[in-house]
Amino acid sequence: MTRLPRVTGKDALKALQQDGFEKFGAPGKDVLVTAPVHAGRTIAPKTLASILKQAQLTAERFAGLL
Repeated sequence: MTRLPRVTGKDALKALQQDGFEKFGAPGKDVLVTAPVHAGRTIAPKTLASILKQAQLTAERFAGLL
């Protein structure tokens, strides 16, 4: 199992956009993901795990999108 990367909210959003998500949802996906964006602060590992669960992404897939 790949460890979760330490990323900021801004970096997480960029990776989600690479996977097809847009600011207000993902076309073709019935999923809504909420991600915190605080200036320069790293997302807590449990929060990032929750984001990946909402987005239906594995840690490996997410790391590849970064």
